[in-house]
Amino acid sequence: MEANDWMADGGDLPPRRARLDRRTLIGLGVGTAGLVLLLLTWAQIKDLQNVAAQIPYVTSGGLTGAALTVIGAIVLYTSPGARPEESVRAELRGLAETTDWVADAVERIARYLNEAAAATGGAERPAASGRRSR
Repeated sequence: MEANDWMADGGDLPPRRARLDRRTLIGLGVGTAGLVLLLLTWAQIKDLQNVAAQIPYVTSGGLTGAALTVIGAIVLYTSPGARPEESVRAELRGLAETTDWVADAVERIARYLNEAAAATGGAERPAASGRRSR
């Protein structure tokens, strides 16, 4: 369905998919290549019992795959899309305020219960088995 057909039906244009920026795509590609290289290296050495025969595979494919995976992760982490937007930051600030409020409320409740326990002279506590004493 073309855009003109969509408009003729009286509907809005369908929403466009968000495009990933170049840096994110590079990070995904490099990281995926590293994981694939690790998988291929493992597939080549999984049946070798001699550790000395595994070393060339591990040094060439394994270390290169691990390095590519780490580089891809770093590129993804530093890409612009990885940074929280202002709305997320505002939500986090609100969550921090709520957490502070709850912590203060719990502290006040604990203080009240401690004062109440001290005023009653340390009321009898339940037995260690979990049953109440009569």
